[in-house]
Amino acid sequence: MRWSNAPLLVNPETKLLLRQSDLEEGGDENLFMCWDTKTNSVKPLPYPWDDDLEPALMGTYEVAGMQCPTGLQALWESVEEFTLEKAAEICWLDADKIEEAIKIYVDGPGGISLGVATDQHPSSSVCAMCACMLNLIMGYVGKPGCLLQSFGMGPNSEAMPFRMLRTEESARKAFGSSVEYKGLNLNFHCHIPSCLKAIETGEPYQPHIWIEGSGNKLAMLANPERWRDAARKMDLVVHTYIYPTSFTAECADIFLPEVEWLESYMLQNTLNYVFVRQPVTHLFEGVPGQYLPSMIIKKCADLGNPMAQRAMAGDDGATGDHYWKDFDDFMDWYVATVGLDREGYEELCEKGWMEVMPEEEYRQYEVYKQIDPETGLPKGFDTSTGKVELYAESQVTLGRTGFPWTAPPYSQEYRLDPASEDYPAVPYYIEPDESPLTDEEYPFVLSNGRLPIYHHGTLRNNPYLRELYPVPEVWINPDSAGPLGIEDGDWVHVSSRRATITARAKVTLGVNPREVYMERFWNPEFLENGGDISQSWKAMNVNMLSNGESRYDRVFGSYTLRGYTVKIEKTDAPPEGVWYRPEDFQPWMPQPSDETEMVFA
Repeated sequence: MRWSNAPLLVNPETKLLLRQSDLEEGGDENLFMCWDTKTNSVKPLPYPWDDDLEPALMGTYEVAGMQCPTGLQALWESVEEFTLEKAAEICWLDADKIEEAIKIYVDGPGGISLGVATDQHPSSSVCAMCACMLNLIMGYVGKPGCLLQSFGMGPNSEAMPFRMLRTEESARKAFGSSVEYKGLNLNFHCHIPSCLKAIETGEPYQPHIWIEGSGNKLAMLANPERWRDAARKMDLVVHTYIYPTSFTAECADIFLPEVEWLESYMLQNTLNYVFVRQPVTHLFEGVPGQYLPSMIIKKCADLGNPMAQRAMAGDDGATGDHYWKDFDDFMDWYVATVGLDREGYEELCEKGWMEVMPEEEYRQYEVYKQIDPETGLPKGFDTSTGKVELYAESQVTLGRTGFPWTAPPYSQEYRLDPASEDYPAVPYYIEPDESPLTDEEYPFVLSNGRLPIYHHGTLRNNPYLRELYPVPEVWINPDSAGPLGIEDGDWVHVSSRRATITARAKVTLGVNPREVYMERFWNPEFLENGGDISQSWKAMNVNMLSNGESRYDRVFGSYTLRGYTVKIEKTDAPPEGVWYRPEDFQPWMPQPSDETEMVFA
């Protein structure tokens, strides 16, 4: 009641919260309205509260000829039909188990934390909205044992140097995120499918240079064949990574080696401490990925590029981005993020950790209730009302203007054009485009994810790890495997409506009979065994199957990387050239430069 916008009325015409300025000429646009049950009339509710009022938490009320629901009423109406039984039917779960889980959750304190899975679906923003709103409804905010906290901030040793080159004009031209998918502007991203379309078609304009800072795009994105062909249309493709991959071989003109994150003394913030990751052996030449963009920008500045010269002039306090004139300059900045000089940093690397702020300064609860000395009022939350949003007005504003993610480093007044339709302020449900409810030819829903053996697309060229997990598995329930004649360890084809790949069956009770599971994989052996190098990202790559052309999430533009339909068929053998026996990986074994003592034979 007091710290959310649940009792505030919604203006059905604007889809924003009802303000005094909506009802009175010259009214305050920052004063929000509620329905007072004492007087049975609409009243302004000043921040943070008015004890003389008794706002209605639920209901719809006629105000100035409009039917205005409360924020909580609007939320309730959006989810009312989803009973335990309906949710169980959609999710292939047991209604009693859902209820049992709910009771554990509400017993609290606690919270719902989301991972990568909900970022890879057309409902990604809705999943995040629902998890957040459930935590807010329970009051799991700023209390011990809850996830939503306002703890003290430790040092920030990360920077994104390229993004300060983005002017207000170029922000309006960003692929996808300038109009439709404005949630991407939080981290200055473009929309991936829109970027692909622009390279292919030249609409709305033709990109010419691609500086690629991740590992193997051909293994990590849907539509990899289109991406391979699109990269070849570029005038210049520069790949920066720790070693060559399929993307390097198929797409890159220039390869710039980076120091891998495990090969350096990287600072890691954890609670009120900073730890220094102890590096593994660094075998080859390279520079840290944080510093590499500065080298490029400095060269552009030397060649007279005005945007690069502006960037090199100094720090941008609004974004925290930095540019370094040389490596010593970079290191001075890096160690200063934890308040040290180079000598102190070397001591920190030796010790491994340091406390950056006292525990009592770091771990503060109910920060929103603390009094702001400038206003004399509670600090509240960073929303239009100063309260948490059970009716997500900020989503509507984001879709119409891009605010607040378009402000820094631009002027506070800078706004983008509105999306073609408003972002929803309350949750909604959509069935996936490819659904087992309607698809008999492809009966299984495929999910995917990561394994602890590897990190994203890395380390498939490590002989020890490949011996542990040589090829991708497809997990299938025995009730589903039996009728298909599939036994544990069999080679199988996994097919979607886009492609067919090969995997090894793992028959397990760990998946639903109507579901199968795979993880991302690629095969570096094809880059050096004289075969078709495209097989490195075609033969066993789950993203050959992924659906990059279905609906996109309305806020972030997420597409379907998991949750699409496939079929499974037994086959006789792996693709020719795939390494899967321990002896296959002998060429990758490290070769000692000096004779070492034989300890055991």
